[in-house]
Amino acid sequence: MGVIIKELQRLKKSQVYFDASIFIYALEGIEPFCKELEDVFESVDKGNLSALTSELSLAECLVKPIIDKDLKAQEMFDKTLTDSDTFKVIPVSRQILKDAAYLRASFKNIHLPDAIHLATAQSSPDIAFIPNDSRVRVVSNFQFLILEDLVPY
Repeated sequence: MGVIIKELQRLKKSQVYFDASIFIYALEGIEPFCKELEDVFESVDKGNLSALTSELSLAECLVKPIIDKDLKAQEMFDKTLTDSDTFKVIPVSRQILKDAAYLRASFKNIHLPDAIHLATAQSSPDIAFIPNDSRVRVVSNFQFLILEDLVPY
């Protein structure tokens, strides 16, 4: 059992939010994070965890495969970022965009994509947010599991 799963169990969290970096690390095999994330994705697949992300993740994940003309990677991200029983891809609504604007106005070093992810995650109470960008910590109403804090590299 990996360190992320252990931390989720310690915090008694059964729902996680992934930003785009999580999918990129896991699906592109980026060390040292991909091995830890395999356990998390396996727990989601088995129904031990439920997971959420924003539709924005798909756009963020597709940029490099489109630049590289990597159709296989494009298809992989498109298939992965699809709703299932234990994984929900939340549409970017007008309300989420308004909430993101409020977050950007309140916390100056949060970039718009991060604000959209945070605004999306706000709709789910008691969620663990898993990014790899420590700047998001300034928003205090989340339990953050920052990858670089948990996984030595």
